[in-house]
Amino acid sequence: MAVILVLDDEREILKLVQRILNGRGHTTFIGSTVGEVLAFLRKFCQQIDLVISDNQIAGDELTGLDFLAIVRRDYPWIKCILMTSGVDVGIPEGVVYLRKPFDPDKMNATVDSTLERK
Repeated sequence: MAVILVLDDEREILKLVQRILNGRGHTTFIGSTVGEVLAFLRKFCQQIDLVISDNQIAGDELTGLDFLAIVRRDYPWIKCILMTSGVDVGIPEGVVYLRKPFDPDKMNATVDSTLERK
């Protein structure tokens, strides 16, 4: 199973995603600010397989897309999913899009297919 890092400013969403992913046997770490998640990522980057980020992070200077751009630049082996309720324009190559709201089956299918990508 994978080690997954999740960024969202909504605690309820973080807990839901963690419950869904842990239920599939993944190890999931969560954070609610870009700074918090970047600090974790810098420390444990070799263990992380996938990053899932919301796009709009309340109170943060960086968006989820900004954060994922950093991940793609500095940690190119880590796969990325952007989850947002917005439209899917402007999503960079190599980043998978997951539209909110989602159900557990859709999240699991998206995570599985993203992890299988080369």
